[in-house]
Amino acid sequence: MSIVSALLAAPLLLSVPEPPCRGVLPLDTEPEALAIGERLEYELTLGGAYMGKLELSVGKTRSVEGATAVPLFGRLRTNAFVSAIKSVEGRYMAMVNPRTLLPLGVRVEAKVGGDDRWERVRFTDEGRRAETRYLYRGHERTRAYGGDHTLLEGMSLLHFARRVPLEPGLVACQDILSTRRVWRVRAEVMGRETVDTPVGKKRAFRVRTRFLRRRSTAGKTPRPIEIDILIADMPGHPPLAFEMTQSKFKGRAHLVRWKPGRRPS
Repeated sequence: MSIVSALLAAPLLLSVPEPPCRGVLPLDTEPEALAIGERLEYELTLGGAYMGKLELSVGKTRSVEGATAVPLFGRLRTNAFVSAIKSVEGRYMAMVNPRTLLPLGVRVEAKVGGDDRWERVRFTDEGRRAETRYLYRGHERTRAYGGDHTLLEGMSLLHFARRVPLEPGLVACQDILSTRRVWRVRAEVMGRETVDTPVGKKRAFRVRTRFLRRRSTAGKTPRPIEIDILIADMPGHPPLAFEMTQSKFKGRAHLVRWKPGRRPS
């Protein structure tokens, strides 16, 4: 798995038994509202070499099928050197409830090399069910998902983590729907550390995440991968960096620009 695909979808596989999970993150206090207009820009590197940019943003409140929703956007672009081998460009939009962050729907547009791909997801039953239509390698298909736990998607999970009262030693888990699969995400706050940023050194929590596919293909041995998220210990709690180690390579996305946005009064 490349750092590019992992940072957008984060599908991780572990060859370990699956322990119990409540399926929800521990929100101990009333969460803050999403910051409308927030924009975060990251530079992607692999083994120290520049690979491209990842942009995350929060759009304006709108109405979706009679419900109030806020769009969460993601955009990925590789640089000219990587594109000479195989270009990767993707646009991602998740419509979520502005208070609970439960997803209402997802739209994905991607181009990998010359292969156009898209995905449409609709969540129902308070997030316990999801229906997906997608185009992959020229074929259009559909899938349905259901379970006992509420499903999030990757973008709402990231914003959820920013609203959780973080403390070293905290362990949590959550089911998400990503890349047409259901994953169980486990996260542990490893501690605090200092991170270099364009505006100086900032204190941050290191959150180690592991993703386990709920239904693995029989006969295949999954390979463990971890992604560490460094979430700033400051108002707004912006993610300062994402770090992934795979085999001999280390991929990183580090924050180079942050526009905080405005929280509703």
